Amino acid sequence: MDAKTSDTIDSSLDATATPAEQQPSVRRRAQLKPEAAAAPSSSLAAAAASATASTKMRGNSPNSSPLLQQQREDDAQSSDDDIRSARLARTSSMPRLLRSETSRELNNILNNTHYGPIKWMLLVVPVAILAGVVSPPSPLSFFLNFLALLPLSALSILTILVLTKNAGVSGGVLRAVFGNITELALSITALFHGISRLVLQITIGSTLIYSLFVLGGCFLCASFGKRDAEFSKSRTSLMSSLIMVTTFCLSIPTAMSRSGKGGVQIPIVGSLGKHEETLVLSHLTAVVLSFLFLAYIAFRFLTHDQFFPRNPNAMQFNVSGRAPSLPAGRTQEASVLTLIAVLVTSISCTGLCANFVIVSIKPTVDTLHVTQSFIGLVVLPLTASFAKSVTIIRHARSDNNTVVTERMSKLDFAIRSVMTNVLDTLLFIMPMLVLIGWVAHRPMVLLFELFEVVVFVLAIIIMSYLVQHGKTTYFEGCMLMGSYLSIVAAFYVRPESAGSIASAYIPF
Repeated sequence: MDAKTSDTIDSSLDATATPAEQQPSVRRRAQLKPEAAAAPSSSLAAAAASATASTKMRGNSPNSSPLLQQQREDDAQSSDDDIRSARLARTSSMPRLLRSETSRELNNILNNTHYGPIKWMLLVVPVAILAGVVSPPSPLSFFLNFLALLPLSALSILTILVLTKNAGVSGGVLRAVFGNITELALSITALFHGISRLVLQITIGSTLIYSLFVLGGCFLCASFGKRDAEFSKSRTSLMSSLIMVTTFCLSIPTAMSRSGKGGVQIPIVGSLGKHEETLVLSHLTAVVLSFLFLAYIAFRFLTHDQFFPRNPNAMQFNVSGRAPSLPAGRTQEASVLTLIAVLVTSISCTGLCANFVIVSIKPTVDTLHVTQSFIGLVVLPLTASFAKSVTIIRHARSDNNTVVTERMSKLDFAIRSVMTNVLDTLLFIMPMLVLIGWVAHRPMVLLFELFEVVVFVLAIIIMSYLVQHGKTTYFEGCMLMGSYLSIVAAFYVRPESAGSIASAYIPF
């Protein structure tokens, strides 16, 4: 076929086709030989006349348009079938494990935006456990297990939030327990190793992080670049009052012991002596605070839940985004079983890593020339609260896309999260540890050193004062974070007292 004939055919097709159908013809003409562009004008005129005649003939045919439409639909259907066949071919070539429902759920958990950035640190977990098993306690074992606790803590928190996202009272209790599983594992391990003072230091350190550093980070993130950031002072004052009452109750045993002669010393088993009354008072205080925690849970989730609306900007994790071939009941059952398996595995690994961290504290202190108070008040609480702290600060700033519920901003929910974690530590974890020690014959007395209790009480007072105003600026956030860093520096340079060293490891 010569160039003239080809040009005539293309012109006739262009005249009868739609713009989308004309593009292949244009491309074909662009690919013709250069001599085709120099064809005589008479042939072009003839092609145009032929195209006009063809258009009239096809326009007069009543069945031409339906046939063309049917051909287009057939072409589109065949294209969809080809794409579907290609996807099935790729899926059939994948390993069976990657196509399972369990692997999909695990992949959703690990790729979640709240957990994804540190998921690669899970590779440290088996290395840390192996180092703790095959080698004696050492700074290396402490460091590896310290790093392993960071992703394990985030994984436990994410899993329990997904499992209890629609639960009420039971969900609040489960989140208080398993949402703080790293702190509980470290404290219980220290308690059963006879380091009761370290238990108190871990709980105080967690309270200082949330009440000063995390709250300051929320103020800074929410108000930076703005004149100020507003929040609901009526809701925050309710929770801050409960925190103040709890702090007062926990400080009573120390105040009573300090009021006697000879100062305060951490008692050891079999030689409680004058501290026997303080131990009884600690047990009674723990019982009272436990009932107060249950009353708080009922108040929050049953009787006055209107004061605690759900956060519409919080993480929405879809656990049922799987293949539609499974029945709905089986899909939900599979997701719950998978999440429970993940939670049990993370708790088991957390317990092992926490044990290796505790037994490695003494050689780490001797090697790095730091005090045990610095390890207990700064390093270990950072392990337990790192994941939640970063998440709270990141989501404290409101933007144009923020969903507001009953005039509550993202800063309101961030402040509420800070106070909830403080209450979980003071109102639930600390009394529960005292009761566990009571049942297991590991006496844990609520006796703090003078410097620790002063810093602890002042931090709670500062937090309660700043949340009463209803608005904040970035400068208040800088002040809170600077206060925490000053306290960290004080704990670092402060020498260990002789009484503290003598009572650090209590023999059983």
